[in-house]
Amino acid sequence: MNEYLERWPGKSAKGRSSEHPAVYHMLDVAAVSERLLIQTSYSASFKAALTMLIAFHDLGKIGEGFRNMIRTGAVQPLRHWELTEAWLSGATWLRDRLGANPHVWRTLIAAVAGHHGRPSTRDERYFPNDRGAAGVDAVRDIPLILDDILALWPEASLVGLSRSEARQLSWWLSGLTVASDWVGSHPEWFPSVTRSMDLRRYLEQARGRAATAVAAAGLQV
Repeated sequence: MNEYLERWPGKSAKGRSSEHPAVYHMLDVAAVSERLLIQTSYSASFKAALTMLIAFHDLGKIGEGFRNMIRTGAVQPLRHWELTEAWLSGATWLRDRLGANPHVWRTLIAAVAGHHGRPSTRDERYFPNDRGAAGVDAVRDIPLILDDILALWPEASLVGLSRSEARQLSWWLSGLTVASDWVGSHPEWFPSVTRSMDLRRYLEQARGRAATAVAAAGLQV
């Protein structure tokens, strides 16, 4: 079992039976995007890469700021989606594993991180301090979470995507992230689940829910 699950809530218990772990929510949203991407003509490896990037949209919820906001109502020193960009910007090993050049990577992570209306305008020079301010638990857990989610889509690849193609794709990818997040956040379709299963098993469950949710939302062509 992934011990980090219980440390990082993604949705509060308010109006729910319990907190919903952030990583489970990330997989809920990824499962929805994966379902929507079935309707596209992209290659399987490219669809996997986009799905995985969308899973990382809320990576910034792995941090003391968001957790304290959920549990105590404290004001976040940095918005979680801004921290998402800071974390992904520093994950150069993941960028290299997916075969993306730095320009493509920056463009795509800005698109998925900016799912609350706009890309972050945070200066990249602050990213190392932003990551450190998320707390020692987050600094330890983030690489594990990235690696565990990557293992769910091992075929993922961005090889061959040009800078101009990434810039054009980013507008569509941002919209897909937002729509997937709306559907994946619906408590009737994706109810709270306490830490009870590993990520692979949870993803299979989320995929079943996503099929029902996408159809109920009227998004299935």
